Amino acid sequence: MKDYVVLYRIDGYSALDIPFAFVCEAEDTVHVEEQMLNYCEDAEIVWVYQGTDVDLALDDYWDFEYGVV
Repeated sequence: MKDYVVLYRIDGYSALDIPFAFVCEAEDTVHVEEQMLNYCEDAEIVWVYQGTDVDLALDDYWDFEYGVV
């Protein structure tokens, strides 16, 4: 099992809002998605990061979204 941070949005929030975070342990990203949707079935998953640090997951997400390498 590996640690993951899932960044997600729910209805009513814009793409510019900071996504919510869900931390879990899973076998792979398919298992991560299953866990996330069990936690919040209306979630729109926007990023999956391997690790437990939400700040690093957000940095990784924003860097990808805005083309920072």
